[in-house]
Amino acid sequence: MSEKRKVRRNRNLTSGSMALNVRSSALPKRRYLPKEQPQVEKQPKQKPQRYAKMKFAPSIDFLGFAGMMIVAALLVVVCVGYIRVYNDIKQTELSTRAISREADSLKIANDNTENTLYSNIDLEKIRKTAIEKYGMVYPYENQIITYKSVTNGYVRQYGDLKGNEALSLIERILRVVNAG
Repeated sequence: MSEKRKVRRNRNLTSGSMALNVRSSALPKRRYLPKEQPQVEKQPKQKPQRYAKMKFAPSIDFLGFAGMMIVAALLVVVCVGYIRVYNDIKQTELSTRAISREADSLKIANDNTENTLYSNIDLEKIRKTAIEKYGMVYPYENQIITYKSVTNGYVRQYGDLKGNEALSLIERILRVVNAG
């Protein structure tokens, strides 16, 4: 058994241990672990002491603190005011919608009432009452003045039309007869 075998040392990179390989298929591979190395405790890095020479660490003075509190209070007041204005706008919007709905329903009711009134008007009865009770008559041909309107809407007459300032003889006679 004094046979010398070729032994080759390989380093296994994945486990970090030294492996002993023998070029024989009959022998199992032996692994030798390195000796345990003492663990060295790492000391935490010391931060440079900025305030070592000063008696006190820097702090905010009273005026800085008071100014910061005033700014914070102003921000709170502005935010509360904004929320109040926003709520007022929302309430106004809701009341405007309610009034608009009410106005629409009143307009529909008004239109229905107007249609009912116009459907109940008896024009023939009105004409008969005007002629018999109040003595109204239809105008004569020379009393009707026609002209062309520039617009298609209605026309309001604020005075006599041009060329008709003087009354004709027949109109004077009709006025005397109707007045008497």
